[in-house]
Order: sequence, then structure tokens, then C-alpha cells
Amino acid sequence: MINIMINSCNSFDSAELAAAINAVASMMAKDKCIEEIEIMALAFDMLSDTLFAIALMQKKQERLREHCERECLRRDDTV
Repeated sequence: MINIMINSCNSFDSAELAAAINAVASMMAKDKCIEEIEIMALAFDMLSDTLFAIALMQKKQERLREHCERECLRRDDTV
């Protein structure tokens, strides 16, 4: 079984991650026809795009929250 931890606290080796992803893709494609593999590829591509969009939104929301907190602190300091 492939065991890779990916989160903000654990780093990973990019070569090991690439090898693991290739292994998973190979296992998923085994005994599938071309059309099934293409559908899986499209689905995972859509999943990837959605995850990147969510990450981008979270990053922008975090920056906005930090900006608002700094502005509140600045206002509190002047009062």
C-alpha cells in the first residue's frame, strides 16, 4: 500500500510523490478500455481544477482576513 502524507505539517519528496501517482494511475488504468481511461482522466482533471480554485479562494480570503485584522489593529492604536 502507498502511504504518503501531504499536509501543511508534513513535507514529501517530489520524486516519491511522482512515482506514487504513476503507480496509482497504472493500477487504475489496468484492464480498462481507452474510453474509460479518458473519462477518468477528464474527471481527475476537473477535480484538479476545482481543488486549485478552492485553494486560490482560501488564500485570497486569508489575505483579506489578515488585511482586515491589521486595519482593525491600526484603528485601535490611533484611538
